[in-house]
Parts: sequence; C-alpha cells; structure tokens
Amino acid sequence: MLLPLLLMISMAALAPGPAQVTTVAETDEILDHVSDPWTGDLDGITRRGFIRILTVHNPLFFTFDGVEQRGLAPDIAQEFQKHLDEQIGSLRSPTVVLIPVARDELLPGLIAGRGDIAAGNLTITPERSKIVDFASPTYPDINELVITGPAAAEVSSFDDLVAKGLHLRRSSSYFEHMKSFNDAREKAGKKAIPVETVDEYLEDHDLLDLVNASLLPAIVVDSHKAKFWAQVFPNIN
Repeated sequence: MLLPLLLMISMAALAPGPAQVTTVAETDEILDHVSDPWTGDLDGITRRGFIRILTVHNPLFFTFDGVEQRGLAPDIAQEFQKHLDEQIGSLRSPTVVLIPVARDELLPGLIAGRGDIAAGNLTITPERSKIVDFASPTYPDINELVITGPAAAEVSSFDDLVAKGLHLRRSSSYFEHMKSFNDAREKAGKKAIPVETVDEYLEDHDLLDLVNASLLPAIVVDSHKAKFWAQVFPNIN
C-alpha cells in the first residue's frame, strides 16, 4: 500500500538553459583548482573560469557510458553552458564542470565552497532553505510515499509500520520529515516509527531494488519516483 506521508513537497533542479560540458579530467588548469574551497558570485566565477555542479551517481541523473557522461544532470549542464555562452559570451563564460559526490556531501559541499551549484533531485524543505537558495521547483506537488515489499506484512496504517520500521538516508528529506512526523506521533501518545539509516551512496532506486528483493521491509520515496520504478520492480507496493 502506498501511504501519503507529506503533501506539497517541491523538487529543486537547475532551470534548463547545447554546448559541450568540460569534464574535470579534460582540463589540467581546472583539475588543479576545481577542489579548492571557494565561494562567490557570478562575476567571481567568471574570473575563475569554471562553475562546479555537485551531483550524484544515478542511472537516470548521472552516470558514465565509457568516458561519456549520461543522464539528466549532463543534459541540464549542457543547456546551462549554452545559456552562459549566450549571456556572457563563449570566450568569457565559465566552463561547466560536473562533480559527482555522495548525497550527504551535496549541501555541505556547497556550503563549504567545494561546489557552486548542487543538482540532485533535491526536495525543498524549510531546514534546507535556511542554508541554501533553491531554484524554482520542477515538481511542485509531490507526495512522499511509504513503499513496502514482500518482507513487510500488509501495511494499512502508520501504526503497522511500528513493528517493521523504515530504512532511510540520514541526509534525505524523508529522514527530516519522518523525525517531525514521529515527534507529532509521540505528542499524540503513539509510538514512534523506528528509523534505521542506510549508506548515503544508496540512491532511491537502490533502496527500491532492496525492498523488491525482500532485503528491506519498507522505505520512503517521492511519488513520481515510485510511479516510475514500479514499472521495473514488480514486488513493491
């Protein structure tokens, strides 16, 4: 059963804006300085000559086909490069560089100056909005859903999850929202739903695969992801 956990969740993404995106390995000068901590505005980025986008490994968002970058993030980066070339001029515009990191390094890396933009299908939350600025959401009306598989008995209410618990990434919006949800349950005299954290390199599709294979009982994912991956994993509910 798919249980709506929270409504009106906004997804953050770069606005699309084709040009060739330079990888870190292609330019020695960029390679020498791309990991240097730095923060600043677009004028400073233009003087530095490159703009760093932190992203995550994901079969749909960012992956490698041999030496070629594939996925939504490279496509967006190419459009962003084109936009910069048009607005600033191709001879002066900074080169767009994609840097894959673990999910729990996206926002901390941005704040620490190890990247200039974070692009990873991120949910806009009040806590995150206190520390970073988000672009306009791509998906403004998203539910977070509890997903179960063969390892979990039939779940018809949140109370049924107390015995099974949930497996979530600590850095995820799911974890943040579940903490608030459990606080509300405890104030109402109900038991909190146990949450066990998982490796930050596990993407939502990885966790769905584990649920599908009966290796995890229950997780939480965004509704649009659940709808897509349900076509691949027949045992998730």
